[in-house]
Amino acid sequence: MHTDTLRARRDAGLDHRYAVLKIEDGEYYVCLDTSDIQDGDCPVVGIDRPPMKGRHKIADTFAEHFIAFLEQCSKDAEENKDSEAEQADRRKFIERVSKSLQRSTE
Repeated sequence: MHTDTLRARRDAGLDHRYAVLKIEDGEYYVCLDTSDIQDGDCPVVGIDRPPMKGRHKIADTFAEHFIAFLEQCSKDAEENKDSEAEQADRRKFIERVSKSLQRSTE
C-alpha cells in the first residue's frame, strides 16, 4: 500500500489526501480518501489512472469495503470448490470480522 501510494503520487500526480489500497486491473486506483475521516474511518474511492479525472465512491467506509472484500473471497472459494469445512471456517471468520467492524463503527 505504501509503495503504491508513493509511486502514484510521484508518477501520476495522485493527490496527497489519497492512500492507495490497490490498483484495480491497471485501470484505476482503489484509495482511502483521508480528507473525509469520520469516527476513525474514511470512504473508499476509485480514481481513474492518469489523467486522474474520474473519481467514484466504492464504499462509505473502509470497514464496509473490507466486509465486501471478505464476502467476495468467500464466494470465490465456493466457486473454486473449496471443501465444506474450509467454506464453513471462512464464513465463521467473515461473521466474526463483520461483527467486530460493525461494533467499532457504532
